[in-house]
Amino acid sequence: MCFVNKNPTVSVIVPVLHDALRLEQCIEALLKQTYTTKKVEIIIVDNGPCKEVQDIVHQYPQCILEVQEKRGPNFARSAGITRAKGNILAFTDADCIPDPHWIERGISYVIHNRNCGMVGGRVQMIPRDESNINCVEAYDCLLYLDQHKHVMYQKFAATANAFIPRSVLDAISPLHIAYHGSDDEEIGRRIHEAGFAMTYAPDAVVYHPAHYTFSSLWKRTQRNMKGKIEFYKHQHCADSFFQFLWKARSFFRLHIAHDLQCLYRASSVRKPLHTLHLYYLWLILHTGCGFKILQEYAFPLSNNLPSTLDS
Repeated sequence: MCFVNKNPTVSVIVPVLHDALRLEQCIEALLKQTYTTKKVEIIIVDNGPCKEVQDIVHQYPQCILEVQEKRGPNFARSAGITRAKGNILAFTDADCIPDPHWIERGISYVIHNRNCGMVGGRVQMIPRDESNINCVEAYDCLLYLDQHKHVMYQKFAATANAFIPRSVLDAISPLHIAYHGSDDEEIGRRIHEAGFAMTYAPDAVVYHPAHYTFSSLWKRTQRNMKGKIEFYKHQHCADSFFQFLWKARSFFRLHIAHDLQCLYRASSVRKPLHTLHLYYLWLILHTGCGFKILQEYAFPLSNNLPSTLDS
């Protein structure tokens, strides 16, 4: 059972990697929260480290700077968790802009939902210009970070917008976040298996910029796929390509069905040519992910290197 008092202290954990400009916007939004600032600590985890980021943080006495030199958002968030003192830990990213009511509404779901272990708030993707959205932005707004799907079906909340009681993290400790890019899935899995409830909070919103170029979208897709491969490989002990496909079949079935359903719904409100571009983009990205899986499992490069190179 998870117990949280009605006026909890909150630790907001924000990992950042060489993104001082958007970090400043994020901090400004956090300082405008409707929840009392006396109950909130803001922990910025510099994963660079980066002088520009640290200079920004030092301008705000309300913020706590934590430096994590070991690269990876999983290690950055883990460092923030260790430093945090709040009753509830709130997670977002440096490139997100929390709504003014974000903390207040997010923690209300923790307080009022029995045995709550993890709350996932809505992540609203925003394009650069609403009146002139390109194909990549439209794709990102349609398909990326569907928090409702994550919480209700995959039993985790993306850490761009998540709330976890400290007592829950203590109950599943020792916490060892090992999967680059899939640490939120690892935390969610352990919370769910410990018997705690997952809750979706549609009115606890953060705004996330949509990717504008194909290259940035491609890099993110590859990075996320690498994390998921590591997660399923270690979690399910999948030693071969076919074992991986079998163990991860439910994830792929849900993921592909969800994406195609969203694209189909979009076809009724968008121009046919624009919708066709979205389908092509989806196919290109997922074909690339397929090759990534083949590389990791069916044809691991490390096993194909001549033994003479090891000397």
